[in-house]
Amino acid sequence: MLATGGGKTLTALFIAHKLWLAKKRLVIVVTCPFIVLADQWEKEMQRFGLDPIVCSGGQNTWKPSVEQALSAFSADVRNVVALVTTNATFRNPIFQQLVGRQAAQTFLIADEVHNAGAEQFRKATNEDIPLRLGLSATPERRFDDEVNAFLCNYFGPTVYEFGLKEAIAAGVLTKYHYHPVLVPLDATEEEDYLDLTLKISRIAGFAQGAAVDSDEHDNLKRLLIKRARLIANASTKLPALNKLLKDRTEPLKQALIYCGDGTIDKPDATTMRQVSETCRILGEELGIRCRQYTAQEAPDDRALILEDFRQGFLDAIVAIRCLDEGVDIPVARVGFLLASSSNPRQYVQRRGRLLRKAPGKDFSEIYDFVVVPPDMGGSHSDAVFNVERKLFRRELARICEFCETAENGASALGTLLPLRVKYNLISGVNE
Repeated sequence: MLATGGGKTLTALFIAHKLWLAKKRLVIVVTCPFIVLADQWEKEMQRFGLDPIVCSGGQNTWKPSVEQALSAFSADVRNVVALVTTNATFRNPIFQQLVGRQAAQTFLIADEVHNAGAEQFRKATNEDIPLRLGLSATPERRFDDEVNAFLCNYFGPTVYEFGLKEAIAAGVLTKYHYHPVLVPLDATEEEDYLDLTLKISRIAGFAQGAAVDSDEHDNLKRLLIKRARLIANASTKLPALNKLLKDRTEPLKQALIYCGDGTIDKPDATTMRQVSETCRILGEELGIRCRQYTAQEAPDDRALILEDFRQGFLDAIVAIRCLDEGVDIPVARVGFLLASSSNPRQYVQRRGRLLRKAPGKDFSEIYDFVVVPPDMGGSHSDAVFNVERKLFRRELARICEFCETAENGASALGTLLPLRVKYNLISGVNE
């Protein structure tokens, strides 16, 4: 387990090189969740003198090359074959059949291994492959013991950890400043928020300690998701972002802006996706060169967006989730988290995008937009207060983790002192 940006790719390729020196014959198979990561692996493998075959899309685009390379390997004409594939192609029966012929000589590397627990991927794994390595900054999947057990059984337990604190201290990752930005809900959102919280507290049965049956559990889950979306897409975040950018003493450059996946209500009674409205504000009102980077953009367009950003033709990229994992853009030095879940995998990966080293990059800046729960004024029961306290405790856990390794961690955490007092969380998140 290495911190995001801590050198997982180079570490894995160094291990592959050592294995080849020991065995003299090796088939290297790298599987990634996304094609953009496969492309990055291709470039890094070429730096090691390998000539990898990228396998993705229709099998006619890669099958002949893989067959030829493995046939040459079988005939001792080649002593190393490198294949890079997406998880979708990895589980293709044709791909599995071809690689299976040389399973005993294969070294399997699963990048972002926490994505390798899907049922279809599990069915495609080959027990005859003796050498397996899983890479991830966040290997465990939250609330998914079955997948975690599979990953541990197939790839083995964690054998090496290089955490964020160690990576920053060693100069592998850049230092950063962290800035929580506290924003309220508007009047309508407050009303909806309070209504959802009351319903959540009743179903959860905090006051009576009642058990929750399956139907109630599903309803509770829906309400929690609805409230999380309300928080993620709070209308006050964009005016706060607008003001923050206007108040900057220098032009915005090399910025990543993470949005929620919902919509916001505009003053003219229309609705617009938060990501699109953010792009409009940046481009039309602030004159910032930006593009959105979401699943709606074609892969070729996303590649061009990243290249324009690297070359300085874009000042900002506005994304939802597509930049969460693995994408290598070390020039990024300013991040705005308009929406972030309490899932460690998401915020760890997002922070990692911003901490990679680049020439002239001495530190990064992270602005985290935190919604302040509305004040209920003591008008509701302890059950409702406990629901609120539990929600804020999850937010505080994320904020504390950011503060722990930030250059200004103590002062950043101090901005939340009134809220920590209100919810009796002065000492920490475990109270």
